[in-house]
Amino acid sequence: MRRRIVRRNGRQAAGRFIKKAAFYVLRLSGAAAAACLYSAGAIEIAFRHRGYTAYGGEYLMIPFVFYAVFKALGVTGALCRRILQKQKRKVLKRMHACRLEAE
Repeated sequence: MRRRIVRRNGRQAAGRFIKKAAFYVLRLSGAAAAACLYSAGAIEIAFRHRGYTAYGGEYLMIPFVFYAVFKALGVTGALCRRILQKQKRKVLKRMHACRLEAE
């Protein structure tokens, strides 16, 4: 069976870009928020434990927390997209079946 080539206009391409950019921005802001919350808590706990301000391992963990949350949000987003695509396929199959029955 031969595949049809579907040409997309500029609006469709722009819409896809905006969706991807919005997801990426949300991922970045979520990871930044988690890293900020971690750093505020870890620095405060370290200060209480030591009794003075110092720069130690709590500062080294901030980039690792950011990276871990960023990756976790990416995996979660990919899983959500897969689930939505499967649901969309099921709906399209049902619609196609209904059309065949109607004919």
